[in-house]
Amino acid sequence: MIDRIIIRTIIIGDYLNTVDSDAKALNITTKEKSVLTKMTTPTGVYDETTKSITNLISDSKYSLVFNDSTNLEVTSDADGIINLNNYLTDVLNKTITGLIKVGDSFKTINSDPQALNILIKEEIEKTKENTPTATYDKDNASFVNLAPYAKYNLVLNDGSFITVTSTSSGIISLKEYLSSLDGKTITGLIKIGDDVSTINSDLESFNIPYSDIDNTSSSLSFMDQYGYIIYISIGVVVLGIISLIVFLILKHKKTK
Repeated sequence: MIDRIIIRTIIIGDYLNTVDSDAKALNITTKEKSVLTKMTTPTGVYDETTKSITNLISDSKYSLVFNDSTNLEVTSDADGIINLNNYLTDVLNKTITGLIKVGDSFKTINSDPQALNILIKEEIEKTKENTPTATYDKDNASFVNLAPYAKYNLVLNDGSFITVTSTSSGIISLKEYLSSLDGKTITGLIKIGDDVSTINSDLESFNIPYSDIDNTSSSLSFMDQYGYIIYISIGVVVLGIISLIVFLILKHKKTK
């Protein structure tokens, strides 16, 4: 609505030498103050793979709201996408809690924030653990020459694996895992990464059958394996002799 106001002005005289002037009309036009419209709240969608916010208005200004109450003004591209990779210096390791559509301050004002929860962490390049250089000690059924207190995977011939930990001396005793290894062959050893800065190593290959691990029976001496039979046989013979002597003594007494 436009209003027109007419104002008449008079210059007042001093009434000694001058009198009031004639009235002069002034036309003043006023405009109705415009009402600013609030921008529509965004409905952006975060794509974690590309680190982008999609589904926005193309070539438009937005404001990222962070968890520390600071803001960063950004602009969507022709496809209505805000690629956060373009603002890594500002968004890295900070949580984006909201997105606001920025108004032009003439006809529109900023929208309400769309709630978001986006955290882009600095990615650390992970290195591969060194391939083990273990040696198998068949006499003790142990892997030696390993890193102390380290986790390893024993890879088995059926595709499964057993996670084990080396001692302070860098030794893995397979005797502790007989029940899990029964009937299987160890085909390799892998050093496990911490999944923070390192990943699993390549495979150190082995071919260790269960018989080379649980070798108790095969490593016994002749006396260990058959001694008990000999002892039993000797016992039977001695018992027979004693029985014969007792029999002869009793028979001799009867004949007197």
